[in-house]
Amino acid sequence: MISFSGKSRWRPAKRSHKKELQHYLMQRESRCVTVTERIKHESGRNPVSGRYLIYDGPSGIEGCVYYTAGGFVYPVLSEGALPDRVGLKTALNALGPRLFCVMGTQRDVLNMEAVFSRPALTHVSYYLMERQLPVAASQSVGDGTVRIRRAELSDAESIYPIQRLYELEEVLIDPAQFDPDVCMKQLRVSLKKQAVYVATTHAGIVAKAQTNARGFGWDQIGGVFTRESFRSRGIGKLVMRALLSETDTEERRTSLFVKTHNAPALRMYRTLQYTTTDEFRITYYRNV
Repeated sequence: MISFSGKSRWRPAKRSHKKELQHYLMQRESRCVTVTERIKHESGRNPVSGRYLIYDGPSGIEGCVYYTAGGFVYPVLSEGALPDRVGLKTALNALGPRLFCVMGTQRDVLNMEAVFSRPALTHVSYYLMERQLPVAASQSVGDGTVRIRRAELSDAESIYPIQRLYELEEVLIDPAQFDPDVCMKQLRVSLKKQAVYVATTHAGIVAKAQTNARGFGWDQIGGVFTRESFRSRGIGKLVMRALLSETDTEERRTSLFVKTHNAPALRMYRTLQYTTTDEFRITYYRNV
């Protein structure tokens, strides 16, 4: 058990904190579905120990930082100033996580950058967008030349080429870091655990969209991508409508983050009833 000196209220979460931590995160779920999905499915004797730092304030949990051994850090802080920055830095140093990237709302990530106080490799800015349950049912999808369907695990090989393009164009800071085996492994996991929809034409799979995380009441949408030669035809919107038809039926709300300079994507999401609710940021400290 790690002990922390001084009077800092930042400390590792214990099993006894799980219910309160879950409640804290669910109140902010639209901006942290990546984290709520993890806590939703955690099990075992001490499921939250060693993965969450919490700020144990006078009124209960007032801040949370999720982290992994690989250096992925996701702060979910309360509104207002970051409490006890020095205490948080001490706690993080004691845990010694490898720092790979920090992801979250821009305010939370900037606070964490100040805590780490080390040069970053780069950062990417996004808008956080949210969609409440629709007033009307989603429109039907597909036409005579484009078929939209839910993908299955057996589709992994045929989806791989477009997944590869997506990662090279939208995800990786350094394309030289692309790993085909990791790409396929993660794709198979998504096909098992997430809702993945694809658009097919005579040319094969030309577009895709999926949930990246499924929390308690919110899903995070991601992996939305259309092959370049098929863009500006509304195919991406068709795939999104199919995906949203499923989440709407399940009465789940959805959020996503989109790069601030991606005007076509922003227009599409707005026509699908998404509204911008915050600024989002990923800061990288090592290549990906």
